[in-house]
Amino acid sequence: MRFFFTCSAIFILLLVLYMGHRYQQELLHNDAKRYLNHQIFLFTKTLEEEKSLALSMAVLLSQNPLVAQCIHTKDKEGCLTIANDTLHSLSPLTHYAIRIHMHTADFKSLLRAWNLERSGDSLESFRHSLVQVKNTKTPLSGVEAGREGLFLRGVSPVFDQNTYIGSLEVIFDYKHITNLLSHQGVALYVLLDKKLSTISDTFKPHQIDLLESHIIVNKEADFDKAYLLSSLDFTHKTTLHKENHFFASLPIRDISGEEIGYYVLVVDTQKKAQWGKVVQRF
Repeated sequence: MRFFFTCSAIFILLLVLYMGHRYQQELLHNDAKRYLNHQIFLFTKTLEEEKSLALSMAVLLSQNPLVAQCIHTKDKEGCLTIANDTLHSLSPLTHYAIRIHMHTADFKSLLRAWNLERSGDSLESFRHSLVQVKNTKTPLSGVEAGREGLFLRGVSPVFDQNTYIGSLEVIFDYKHITNLLSHQGVALYVLLDKKLSTISDTFKPHQIDLLESHIIVNKEADFDKAYLLSSLDFTHKTTLHKENHFFASLPIRDISGEEIGYYVLVVDTQKKAQWGKVVQRF
């Protein structure tokens, strides 16, 4: 009889410990999901702010008479001088890595200020933003894949005496926002559909080969954990859970509204020290 009661006591103790562990895990998971939802809200807001900033910069620069002159005369060196002077002036005021790209009226690249070796290539077949800006004569911002990768872009028409002569765009990559989220305990993966891989030739093999259907665009992503993405279905917006990680995805839509990939945010439940205090504030 004593043996029976001893076994029963051990069983009850183990059951209590198990239920306590399950309860603590459930609390941890709920906190992780709440934090992830909070970060999705902030991430979406930051994306819109960055697109607006890129657009504002593009509009401001496009109104510089020297820009119109160098584009009109296809003076690549003159355009480079203007771009470098602009970047030098803006660098103390912003933490973004700014890229400036100027195009001619026939959709050819006149100057990529960050890559002087690549110019003169036609962009008409895949840079829908440039076509839309020429047709509407109106600035726009958004996300679009190009020769150099997937970027946040602000594009503005350039005029010479009311005649459209080309366009100027300000470009942001995802480095700043990837690092910002990382400091908050959130990993960001920017995934581009591999069907668009032929547009760009700048992606490295480890960005292309890790996933079956998508390219990992942001070079600052945690590639050691990228394998976790391989079996997840991002066609749904629900939060996913795998190996102590919670995932949430947002579709990436380009200028035309076409879905071209996903933003995936990841929270590691084992790193609550990085984000646990934030959860308590909301």
